[in-house]
Amino acid sequence: MSFWNTILGNTVGTVYSAWTGNVDPYTKADIVAATKADIATAGAGLSPAQVKAQQDQADRDANSVLNINDANPHNPDGSLKASIRVPILGTLDSLKVLKTLEGLVYTVIALAAIGGITYLAVKGSQLTREFRR
Repeated sequence: MSFWNTILGNTVGTVYSAWTGNVDPYTKADIVAATKADIATAGAGLSPAQVKAQQDQADRDANSVLNINDANPHNPDGSLKASIRVPILGTLDSLKVLKTLEGLVYTVIALAAIGGITYLAVKGSQLTREFRR
């Protein structure tokens, strides 16, 4: 809703989202402000406490959706996430990265071993044919 949040969300926020894989905080702030304004407009006949309760519930719902998708720009303590998200691996500050890397390393080792055995089998059969002549 703020002019500066829109500008920052479309410039700096794009780089932030690409780098971390999270929704940028500027866009999130715009979404929260728009949702709160819509609830305040729709709840014209409600008391301020009821409007505030609905706004808080909408904020919690938005945060839960972002947390489920691991796209919330804020940690639970309110600080910004600063980790880098790598495709396939995930965020570099999680243990999931190590597990995925371990699986990739074992896969590469297995493929190299299979390739080496195949290469030696082919070369061995060529050598035996050569020596039989």
